[in-house]
Amino acid sequence: MASIVILNVSMPRLNAAQPKSIRLTRSDAVPSADAAARQLGIPVDRSWSVLSWTNSTLLDKELEPKPELRRRAADDPVIGPRLGGYRRNYYRRGLEKTVPYGYVIVDQRTGAVLMARRMARAEESGARLTEAQVRPKADAFVHSREFPGAPSPQFEDARPNVMRSRTDWTIRYRIKTNFPIGNVVPYLHVYFAGDRFAGWALIEEYADGSVFRGDDTGSGVASLLMRLALNFVLLVVLLVIFLRKYHAGEVGVGTGSILFGLIILLCLAVDVIMGPSATEGNTMGSLDAVSTTAAQMAFKFLLYDVPLAVVVFFAWSVGESYTRERWGEWLASFDAILRRDPLNATVGRSVFNGVLFSPAIAAAAFVAGLIPLAMGLAHPSMGVGTDVVVQLGGPILLLLFAAIDAVIFPITSLFFMSWTNRFRLLWIGMLAEIAVGVISSVCVVPIAPLLP
Repeated sequence: MASIVILNVSMPRLNAAQPKSIRLTRSDAVPSADAAARQLGIPVDRSWSVLSWTNSTLLDKELEPKPELRRRAADDPVIGPRLGGYRRNYYRRGLEKTVPYGYVIVDQRTGAVLMARRMARAEESGARLTEAQVRPKADAFVHSREFPGAPSPQFEDARPNVMRSRTDWTIRYRIKTNFPIGNVVPYLHVYFAGDRFAGWALIEEYADGSVFRGDDTGSGVASLLMRLALNFVLLVVLLVIFLRKYHAGEVGVGTGSILFGLIILLCLAVDVIMGPSATEGNTMGSLDAVSTTAAQMAFKFLLYDVPLAVVVFFAWSVGESYTRERWGEWLASFDAILRRDPLNATVGRSVFNGVLFSPAIAAAAFVAGLIPLAMGLAHPSMGVGTDVVVQLGGPILLLLFAAIDAVIFPITSLFFMSWTNRFRLLWIGMLAEIAVGVISSVCVVPIAPLLP
């Protein structure tokens, strides 16, 4: 009960940057996006379609350090629709993914189409219109409808992109707002490819023309490298201990093999579900979007998922052996499940304890996250959990990630604590497992910059 109180007190401090008032799921956004894409002439049925989440990096940088302002921004008619939405990209099969057929962005609250653009390849031919010819068409389109996030657009300039076989145009309309967003200026862009209308988009720029620079100084890459290094270090340490105990006849491989297979299946399910969205923005030379997704997920599976499953195999086999020496009762409920007797008091007690302790784990993570907030070292961000749901694959993916964590970290804990307790150094095992959890971002809280 104390943990639940802590959660309710701390959560408002951490959720300022979460997408507000989501009423559409990922699948709900698809029909609206496909309909808008067809109106622009995008061949939806022939494309490789990928749904993800998009946001404004400029507005996020300006608003995330100011939680109350961020909350107010969600209700502003100009800023609110620009803070995020479902993005559906339509890629050309068999051609590099750098120039897709186009994209559509749908408001997660109302289902309105926020942006829609068809993109033409450089070799496509078209007309060479002048500004005097294209400007009336853009003005007529702008005055023909209301644009969420761009009320009362005012023409600012027209910018040509002269190509070998056509001239493309971007007609820029400035959007006035009294909302305090610093140096950021909101625009509405209307596009033409040759003489063909190519859609519109909500764009933000800095008033002084400066280039966006993120706050991430490589911490994301460093975290990934640390995870990979951790996996292989654990793999080597566990392999040495396992081989010694296996040749002595002290460990078996039956249960460890089951856990290895479970992690492999869960990781495969995760990779299949999140692959298309997780590889958005990534390219691999001339590979098309389908091949890029397959290649990058294959690298992830071979370099991260399989070593992780092998770590679980070794950690269980070695940890079980050490645990039975002094703490055999720790394995009682697991043994009962393996013997197909899950409906007994031992298993029930373990499950009940797990349910009761889960709010305490969440509360501990949130309290830890409040420390850098109170010190001014971090600010609320969208968060891994929300990102998984709206960006990568939906709630089922979040459950799969949780299931993987629920297997890996209790088993590595079993190894570290039983191994170190054997030498009367249990506190070192606890610190080691905390380090593993920190590096692997277990129970990560929605703050930024990344502060393990």
